[in-house]
Amino acid sequence: MRNIIVLVFALGMSLQMSAQSRDTIRATVDGMGCPFCANGLEKAFRNVEGIRQFNIDLEGGTMQFLVPSETNYTPEQVVKTVDKAGYTATKVSIHRANGKIDEYKPAAAVTASAEKYKESIFPVAGNCGMCKTRIESAVNELPGIFFAFWNQETQKLHVRFDESKISQLQIEQKVASVGHDTPNVKADKDVYEKLHECCQYDRKGEK
Repeated sequence: MRNIIVLVFALGMSLQMSAQSRDTIRATVDGMGCPFCANGLEKAFRNVEGIRQFNIDLEGGTMQFLVPSETNYTPEQVVKTVDKAGYTATKVSIHRANGKIDEYKPAAAVTASAEKYKESIFPVAGNCGMCKTRIESAVNELPGIFFAFWNQETQKLHVRFDESKISQLQIEQKVASVGHDTPNVKADKDVYEKLHECCQYDRKGEK
């Protein structure tokens, strides 16, 4: 009986130590302007092994999460993942479970690459959820797109993209090719008329 109690106690201590053996990652990130930006950044970190308690403070421009200490996650990995998501990590600190703190300020290293990132919001005509799916799917197929979100209420498309790979005009051309008018490109009449009836938005008085 005593052996069982000792074993249970040891197991409990082991689980407690395991639960406490996590590193806390904190980073300051430039370029996040809305909840959709936050969603895009969170998706970029979704595959990090053992990640827990991912949190983004849009007002403060910071993010924080926990990872198991044994993963030995580095500030450089944080910077790389943030960069792939289309943002710029200006400061990263990792508070290790053993009390050590690793810090990295990569602003100078990423400034050149950050210059090619652009964020744009512009009108795209549409009506419904099917329009939303069609527009976002079309844009996300393009190279250099970090995220695309069409707001059904405002009828505006919010995109973040790599200017070295694609331009806003090319994005608008793609949107128009699936039947939706943009400020600079109008969809072909034949394509528009093939849209589902509920997707046929008002084309400024056209019948």
